[in-house]
Amino acid sequence: MPYIDLDTSYKGNAIEHQIGNMPGISNYQASSWLNFLNGSTALHADLGATKVPMILRSFPASPTMANQKGEASNLVSGSNISQLLKWDYTIAYSQTVHYPQDELDFTVHFNVRDDATQVLAGFKDAFNSLAQFVTVYPEVEKVFRETLVKIDATTKTSSPEFAQAGKALEAFNKMVTAIVDAAGGSALRMADFSSTPRRSSKVSSYKFKLKEGSETVPGEAAALVVTITGQPPTGIGNPIVNIPGYKTKPFTGNNREFCFSFEDATGKPLKASTGQGIGPREVVLPNMNILARQDAETTVELKRNVGLVPGKTTASDFIYTTGKVGFANLYHPSIEHDEEVKIAEIGAGGPHKTTLSQHLTNLFAALLKENSQDTLSFLMTTTYTYKFNSALEGIELPVIMQPMQSFDITSNADGNLPQKAIDSWSKSILSWFHAHQTSKDEGILHFDMTVFSNLTQQSMPLLRLNSLTLEVQYITDIP
Repeated sequence: MPYIDLDTSYKGNAIEHQIGNMPGISNYQASSWLNFLNGSTALHADLGATKVPMILRSFPASPTMANQKGEASNLVSGSNISQLLKWDYTIAYSQTVHYPQDELDFTVHFNVRDDATQVLAGFKDAFNSLAQFVTVYPEVEKVFRETLVKIDATTKTSSPEFAQAGKALEAFNKMVTAIVDAAGGSALRMADFSSTPRRSSKVSSYKFKLKEGSETVPGEAAALVVTITGQPPTGIGNPIVNIPGYKTKPFTGNNREFCFSFEDATGKPLKASTGQGIGPREVVLPNMNILARQDAETTVELKRNVGLVPGKTTASDFIYTTGKVGFANLYHPSIEHDEEVKIAEIGAGGPHKTTLSQHLTNLFAALLKENSQDTLSFLMTTTYTYKFNSALEGIELPVIMQPMQSFDITSNADGNLPQKAIDSWSKSILSWFHAHQTSKDEGILHFDMTVFSNLTQQSMPLLRLNSLTLEVQYITDIP
């Protein structure tokens, strides 16, 4: 427990009087004391309950960042594109013991560019000069130990030993000077990636604090309760804490922001004394739009003895911190949906007729409503099916194939749309129909589209929608 409640009182049993300075003794006052003979309680007072912090004096170990994963939040059929773009980010970590005196400060950045090598390429450092020093210095040191230490005032300047020692000192000075010049004002520090422009400014990071304690729940007076403090920014759902093997239950017994208790398979609450020794934990950040937030970077710092007593500040001498730790790599999410999405129903209460270009515009307007990237890459294939005979299976024909290509999302005056892609695809599909004069009987266009992230050195798939359909009866400009 972070603190204990004690009933405190004041009991005075003597009075100091005749207080005065002593001659010849500075900074000292003499006095006399009067004691009560009859056991008077005149100087007794009840001070009430006091919260006494339970300081944990051992230095904490850093949490182990075990794993990170992402998965689709919802699988919604129909034309609700926004739900198909949602994903949940899970941060798995572990501690040997989860003490109630510990606070975990998490920071999750999104849209982090995976281009550390490019950052280093522009960073002036002393690597080459240091490499030269490490390689050459052993030979220089050998001369120092065998020759230089023997030179004194009696050594002749024309002697071979003097010349050899002089060359060694000259080489040493040149190498040290080269290191200082190459390092410049960096003082040999590594590149500070946290200060480099690797993150998008269009979406907010999420910083939150996690603490564990005990509360009374039905069936258990000291149940484990985990609390997250810190409201998520717009675009991130309320965080959830999971313990593998237990069911998470919202705890509403206090005014904290996000609080959870846990039950086993039989519905029995997890005791705090038991839960503290269970190492693994998971923090889930749900319902994020994958085109708004991707490429996550997570760090955590453990602080011990912070805020043990509510409303009171712990003296800095008793606060121990581990420094920040994080995952070795960014997390690159990817979602694939094969449920049918009817393009003609997007942006309307039901199927509606309009031009092919407008249908595609409606699709991208819904798809990219929360997009945070200036450039995206698309890979797309289109096929066409129709019924030659109502008793037979539909005939499928290839129409167009768009190799992966990057498109500017910000150049369109009507919004963040890949207008060049819309114009090119519409023109190619209509030209195909004009050239082939294919039957329109129960005709359907099928789109298989993959969206790629351009935040990585090699473009990686973010989203695949492989069952986008558009019935030609709703296309007004079909030949």
